[in-house]
Amino acid sequence: MAVYVVTSTWYSEPGVRADLALETARSAVELGYVMIVVDGGKSYQGFQEAMEETGAEFYVQEKLGMDAARLQGLLEAYERVGPKDAVVWMEPEKVDFVRSIPVLVAPILSGRANMAIPIRKSMSSYPPVQRHTETAARLMVNDIVGGGIDLDEFFGPFAIDKRALKYVVSFDPEKYGIHPDRVGWLRNHAPRLEILADSALVVREVKIPYIHPCEQTKEETGVLAWHMKRITQLDNLIPALWLIGYELGLTDQLPPYSLRVQLMQE
Repeated sequence: MAVYVVTSTWYSEPGVRADLALETARSAVELGYVMIVVDGGKSYQGFQEAMEETGAEFYVQEKLGMDAARLQGLLEAYERVGPKDAVVWMEPEKVDFVRSIPVLVAPILSGRANMAIPIRKSMSSYPPVQRHTETAARLMVNDIVGGGIDLDEFFGPFAIDKRALKYVVSFDPEKYGIHPDRVGWLRNHAPRLEILADSALVVREVKIPYIHPCEQTKEETGVLAWHMKRITQLDNLIPALWLIGYELGLTDQLPPYSLRVQLMQE
């Protein structure tokens, strides 16, 4: 049984985030995982060498865009993962998350689940604004899926087997009338709803004691640009997830016509 950990990077210069990404890769490799890193190709000179020194597999992004990087890494894992293996997607700076990978992949490796969603036990280590926007997102998405499972939706990582991973790598927003340029963050989130709607697949929640990097929290607290990014994520994702949840029959609350028009715009 193998575990593939996939992430994407792009750092224009050395700094807190790049250092965290290198530490994440190093920790994952030390645990015996296959670490797949897709880089935007414009990271600072020396980053590739530093990443490869951790033991990670380094790939230069072939197509432009955040979604393209994520898809490239997940497709690399999809081609290699076996029926008894697991794939983990995570953001590169979430160093503390690595220690929770063993408990997260356990339901996948044992065949008890096709997808495992981590649930943060606490968000006290996050910047205040992020703590509030992601708590709101969690409540709204749980209304979209109609209860029965607690989706900590804005916490990006997940563990998955090959059957369920097919939903992620083949996700098509146009199927729901959503403009393809809006796929960005959606690939990490919308397929979870599709997997939930497939009665043949099992999704489990796994509580983990995640602690956000204090360096990252310090860097983002009180910075308006970061506040706006969190609000933009909320505004981009929730309407799309509401529409997708309705189309999948997870909620009977009809999205307004104005929302559909918004989602078709670039």
